[in-house]
Amino acid sequence: MSSIKIRVALAGNPNVGKTTLFNRLTGGNLKVGNWPGVTVEKVEGVTRYKGRKMEMVDLPGTYSLTAYSLDELIARNHIIEHTPDVIVQVADAGNLGRNLYLTYQLLELNCKLVIALNMWDMVNDLGLEIDVDALSAHLGVPVVPVVSTTGEGTKELLKVIVEESERGKTCGRSCRFDDDVEEAITRVEKVLQRVGELPFPDTRWTAIKVLEGDEQVIRQLEELGSGEALRAVTDGINHMDMEIAISDGRYREVDRILSKVRKRTRRIINTGDLIDSVVTHRYLGIPIFLVVMWSMFRLTFDLGRPFSDLIDIGFSELSTLVSENISPPWLASMLGEGVIGGVGAVLVFLPNILILFLLISILESSGYMARAAFVMDRVMSKISLSGKSFIPMVIGFGCNVPAIMATRTIDDRKDRLVTILISPFVSCGARLPVYVLLAGIFFKGSEGLVIFGLYILGIGVAILSAKLFRHTILKGEPSPFIMELPRYKGPDVRLSLRSTWEKGSQYLRKAGTIILFGSVIMWFLASFDITLKSVDYGSSSSMAGLMGKLIAPVLAPLGFDWRIAVALIFGFVAKEIVVSTMGVLYASEGGTSSLSERFAADSHLGTAGGLAMMVFVLLYVPCLATVGVMKQETGSWAWTLFSVFYSTGVAYLAALMIYQGGTLLGI
Repeated sequence: MSSIKIRVALAGNPNVGKTTLFNRLTGGNLKVGNWPGVTVEKVEGVTRYKGRKMEMVDLPGTYSLTAYSLDELIARNHIIEHTPDVIVQVADAGNLGRNLYLTYQLLELNCKLVIALNMWDMVNDLGLEIDVDALSAHLGVPVVPVVSTTGEGTKELLKVIVEESERGKTCGRSCRFDDDVEEAITRVEKVLQRVGELPFPDTRWTAIKVLEGDEQVIRQLEELGSGEALRAVTDGINHMDMEIAISDGRYREVDRILSKVRKRTRRIINTGDLIDSVVTHRYLGIPIFLVVMWSMFRLTFDLGRPFSDLIDIGFSELSTLVSENISPPWLASMLGEGVIGGVGAVLVFLPNILILFLLISILESSGYMARAAFVMDRVMSKISLSGKSFIPMVIGFGCNVPAIMATRTIDDRKDRLVTILISPFVSCGARLPVYVLLAGIFFKGSEGLVIFGLYILGIGVAILSAKLFRHTILKGEPSPFIMELPRYKGPDVRLSLRSTWEKGSQYLRKAGTIILFGSVIMWFLASFDITLKSVDYGSSSSMAGLMGKLIAPVLAPLGFDWRIAVALIFGFVAKEIVVSTMGVLYASEGGTSSLSERFAADSHLGTAGGLAMMVFVLLYVPCLATVGVMKQETGSWAWTLFSVFYSTGVAYLAALMIYQGGTLLGI
């Protein structure tokens, strides 16, 4: 019995709790990789039930299987090519109509299907009543109410999955269309029956895809030699009209079933709609979004500063202790000035990073970030992009790598490419230590406002760049933006804290690996000259000094000295290394004083130079990991290198105008 294995695929619309249910079923026993041939993340898990081993795959959230976007294509191809034993569609019980459209597309695949009716605990609160048995009877597939957040109904779901996997054949009832559509389907089916074995799960499903003009299906059928016969029977058919007729048929069937299985028990005042009337208001929506963002960055700085000061004092004392009590001197220098000075300079800002990630997580889980994308759609449409492009930009507040990967949900290739090119301008969490350091030195009392301004500037440059690209090298019109707004939810403290800890752990791991390694390398470069002879630590005659002097003339018009030049070069590996490098190179200038004090005393930047440096770090070439994922997602070194040079050029011009303009004004 223990050898029995069941392959299960979880499908569903976005925001239905699919991943939460997947995590609940697998208990965290996850394996993360990429789908074959693409860079989209693939999550697999294993669970066991009464001797059966269930291998589960969490398919990308999708509203349909029309294969327009990469997510839709991946979900559909997995079902077709890997033929899971059972497909579990996770559906939102409170928004059943939207979810049943995908149900009928799954039924057309003639697969074994189980409906997990999620968020069942909210049905009564919404003033609804759903007859689960009647819904199951109409669809011809099992329907199991579940609550993914608590685990309610999951044991029954596993039991039904096992029963369905052992069933001899499927019994789902696919949609019946108008007579003219059904007649066209029959004609195409007759041609397909002469082809022989098809690479698709069902003849009727294949016929529907042919009539809808599905390029992938038609191309594969042409390779089998049936192209001419299919063109003969579809001659005169407008694929777009046929697709609309088929969609209308599915929606009519959904409405028919809903009228029989769902009824409203009472009228309730929808608080979410009242909130939406304000936060998505045509004129108030964007100002509210800006106030929310400003408040987030103000809290990030104000709440994090006391903890950062304590950490800073601790590392300063530790550096002194190590320097005075460890021998030989070179080891004391490496540990005190290299390791502790470099890594400590970054860890000082861990509280700010954690607070920022926590606030972003709360905004996302509450449902507000989806509203922000809806509000920004009006702005994005003016630059020939859809609101879909703003979603990766919001994700970029945390990290640009998942932001670029999130562009896979964008249907139009040009829309997706433009979004990839502009995403690095959105300031990620890794740049925050630089902002906090410099804003604390040059803009005391206005730190939150300055940091907020940098984030807005990044979004502004991204939008202007998109407008430029859309009118020059990537001309085109935006694809329509259709988005189902999730219901408002109170902050899930446990989930938000866990998400914050996971991101904070990644920051700590980076500090303990990449930044530690970079700090030691920087200490070595700052301690020896090109002949490996020991020199005064951090002097211009060191290897670091020689490296900085090579590029310093280029950056001199921006007010940057050779040490800042070296920090910016190393910042290409990871933006946090900008601060750790400064912590190493300025270590010799102030004894046990903090990096802020040492940098303020010796950098000679001034207010204009400090702002220019922040803007340069905001806009110049993204980190190595971002460049790598950009190459993978675009599949082109040409576009990747274009992004690198374009962003660095924009950064240079912006910093030049700020520094030179500020100098002329006496700032």
